[in-house]
Amino acid sequence: MQPILDIIAYIQYNNPIGTMAGYLRLAFVIVVPIFVFIKTSYKKGFLFSLLPIALLGLLHCANSFRVGYISFFEDMGYFIRTWYMPILAISFIFYFNHRKEKDYELISKEIQYGFLVNLLLIFLVVILAWITGTGRYTYVDYDLGLTGWFAEANSQSIAIISLAPFALYTFIKSNNKWLLITGVAILTFLLLSNGTKTTFYTLIILFLGFILFLLFKYFLNIRKGEKFCGSIIVVLCSMLIVTYIILPYTPYKQRRNTEIHGQNQVEQQLSNIETPSSNGPTELSSNEDYKNQFNQ
Repeated sequence: MQPILDIIAYIQYNNPIGTMAGYLRLAFVIVVPIFVFIKTSYKKGFLFSLLPIALLGLLHCANSFRVGYISFFEDMGYFIRTWYMPILAISFIFYFNHRKEKDYELISKEIQYGFLVNLLLIFLVVILAWITGTGRYTYVDYDLGLTGWFAEANSQSIAIISLAPFALYTFIKSNNKWLLITGVAILTFLLLSNGTKTTFYTLIILFLGFILFLLFKYFLNIRKGEKFCGSIIVVLCSMLIVTYIILPYTPYKQRRNTEIHGQNQVEQQLSNIETPSSNGPTELSSNEDYKNQFNQ
């Protein structure tokens, strides 16, 4: 649901009365806990888990009234966006705990499919935005990184990073080599095209981590007849090699090169100012002379 809300927020980004995504978040924050409270048999535990958030909200409002509100509704919007995920996480934990006694296997599949659907939705949105030229860049000043139709680049990168481990685990557990190859390719594209340092290192750590985990699991259970996951390791290693080959062309590396180049230019300008030239002294007589020489 989060990617859909982000797309709505992107479309209505400059709406003066707020976006529909904000109203939907408010509805979810109210309806979902009430629904879970009715369903769960652990009502006291559920209320006790939400109590700290409620107390913090009340204290925040009281303190804001004490120091003076700039905008009550805008502040509540920020508060809901901040605590939206924790409230839903607590609600879903109690909801799944209520259902697991009856249909544990079904819940596991629903969660896995949910991760895959969200990942595929983000991938399709980024691709469509890229093809049509209607998306936005992760780094607008550099025209680098693909964010797609999402309002906040950082939010999208966090969503991708959160989905990636669970999605890769699902691809591996599927025992379908074509699904594994396709899924790993999609993950690689999303993590590299986003352009942030976090998504780039997530790709490296994620693939290396799963390779080491599979090797460790094999040697730990080799006497029990554990099968060697050679094909999975080959796919992950191959994608790491591909990543190394195309690294100079990735948004992350291009942004780093641009930043290093700009930093070197600034250092060179400062060096020219501080170092006397062969034509004579470079003592600056005023702040205005300093600014003129630096701007040159």
